[in-house]
Amino acid sequence: KAYASLGQRRDRADTVDAVGQRIAEGYPAVKLRFWRDDWREEVKTVEAVRKAHGDRIALMVDCNQAWRMQWDATPSRPVDEALELIRALEPLNLTWIEEPVFRGDYEGLQRLRREGCIPIAGGELTREVHESRFLADDGCYDVLQSDVALAGGISGLAPIARHCHDIGVTFTPHTWGNGIMVAAALQ
Repeated sequence: KAYASLGQRRDRADTVDAVGQRIAEGYPAVKLRFWRDDWREEVKTVEAVRKAHGDRIALMVDCNQAWRMQWDATPSRPVDEALELIRALEPLNLTWIEEPVFRGDYEGLQRLRREGCIPIAGGELTREVHESRFLADDGCYDVLQSDVALAGGISGLAPIARHCHDIGVTFTPHTWGNGIMVAAALQ
């Protein structure tokens, strides 16, 4: 199913309004972007969305922990804190939580899948079929989200999607991080 991604930074009231607009446009699901330093504030935003719109729309959250640059001064979220976040979000009926820890923390991702209660999504920066297969096979993700631009287009995604289907891992194509895709998303 298609979903709307609210990737822009919005305050709580604007987020609630934007979700309402997506419902009016007929989207069955919305992904919210976490951007605040304190994840507890983000949980309050999800609570506000649920209070305003109930379960009329499926919700996912993107914690944005995959994007680590060499100049990042703050460390990515520790696994114990990510698990605390997941447990705080549990009553809010999320479809998935995306990138709750750094994408290279395979053991942490596996632990979150074992001990958490919300499906773990990620893999948008994965460029190679073999790495995508490793992430799916090794139990890092419940939902693999290879990016269409980074994985070589639709034909690059096809073998990844087939493999996910064969092993029972949900696959959903991702797109965001390049100019053409951002321009398309803003339309």
